Amino acid sequence: MNAQTKIKPSVTKVDMASFGKPGVQCLGYNTPILGVPAANDTYKFRDDVLRVIIGYLNSPAGDGLALIGPTGSGKTTAILEAAARLNWPVQSITASGRTEALDLIGTFVLMASNPGEQPSMRWMDGPWRKQ
Repeated sequence: MNAQTKIKPSVTKVDMASFGKPGVQCLGYNTPILGVPAANDTYKFRDDVLRVIIGYLNSPAGDGLALIGPTGSGKTTAILEAAARLNWPVQSITASGRTEALDLIGTFVLMASNPGEQPSMRWMDGPWRKQ
């Protein structure tokens, strides 16, 4: 199997005991795959954030999940910890108010194959397309 092959683990209902919510279930993968972060067993989820994450994962409706809050409020950590416990792969993208859709999807850039060669316009994938 080469690096381009995508493993498709089966999705299963995962008991949320490791989240501090025994008996609650959420969709997760039965085995870890590439991109799954490591869990911190001492992490304690905030109920309000965990409710949003579970609601999204059980019914994503094709949309993305955006957690909004001040720097250092635990948005990234909550997502990484939830993903670790559910074996969901994560791709982290740091954005700012100046980030545009093309920064994430990709754009044409002027580049040369080798130093000294004539540059040409080529498509360069952004982080959303590099999955």
